[in-house]
Amino acid sequence: MSFKKSKLDLLVRVRYQNPLPPPPCPPKLIDIPTDPQRYARPEFLDALANEMPLPMIVDAECGMPLDLGKWQALWDDSADPR
Repeated sequence: MSFKKSKLDLLVRVRYQNPLPPPPCPPKLIDIPTDPQRYARPEFLDALANEMPLPMIVDAECGMPLDLGKWQALWDDSADPR
């Protein structure tokens, strides 16, 4: 006996009501004169960069694994120092 399951068994369409009326007045757009070159200077982001703390994602080995056991020449006294 094989039962054919519908793919829509778990999907339920939920419709939410939005009873809010439209706003009584249209939005007021205020013209604020500004110089676009103000945003093009590097100093614009200095305050944001100073406020944002840098995450410490570097491990104790500064991201580079220091496995010095791989190189036998580091531990041999008779190895050529060049």
